[in-house]
Amino acid sequence: MRARSLAGVLAAITVALTGTRVSAIALPWFVYVSTGSAVHTGMVAFAEMAPYVLVKALAGPMLDRVGPRRVSWAADVVSAAAAGAVVLLHALGALPLGALVPLVAVIGAARGPGDLAKEIMIPEAAERGRVPLERATGLMGVTERLAQTAGPAAGGVIVVALGPMASLGVSAGCFALGSLIVAWALPRGLGRSAPAEGWPAAPPTPWSPG
Repeated sequence: MRARSLAGVLAAITVALTGTRVSAIALPWFVYVSTGSAVHTGMVAFAEMAPYVLVKALAGPMLDRVGPRRVSWAADVVSAAAAGAVVLLHALGALPLGALVPLVAVIGAARGPGDLAKEIMIPEAAERGRVPLERATGLMGVTERLAQTAGPAAGGVIVVALGPMASLGVSAGCFALGSLIVAWALPRGLGRSAPAEGWPAAPPTPWSPG
């Protein structure tokens, strides 16, 4: 039970990053196959990655106010809903580029703070599990590398075997699973407690309240 918090964070990181990497393969490939336009393909890829980077960089104040556990859960839910909406609209034949780009931007904007929130919870989750911070950080690094390697590979295999929409469905499933892991395995308030004695406190940022 003591290790449940750390195991939950690592599992949530794994499925969320896998979903992010799979969607990064599936969405541009879907656009290219559908339109044959490299310009439209690049537009969709940019619509996902630009909000991801920008919102992740600016998410500090929101994480301070709301808490990383809530942000992580909400980001996974929003990502799953947006990815699922793309799959549903395509199945209904109602997915023009003008609808796809905003949905892709929502996925990217949600993934940025969601991934950051999970990383922030690692130190306290390690403390709760009596795991040395160095070991927890190493486990997080291995988890991230595994997801970043397996995600694109899985996305490529599924795209070839079943098509890009099936890959995006896998992404939506990963995001939904991540939200369930966060809700079940992580205690409320995780990531908002003051560091325990002997643990290095993170330096305050200019935008942090208080």
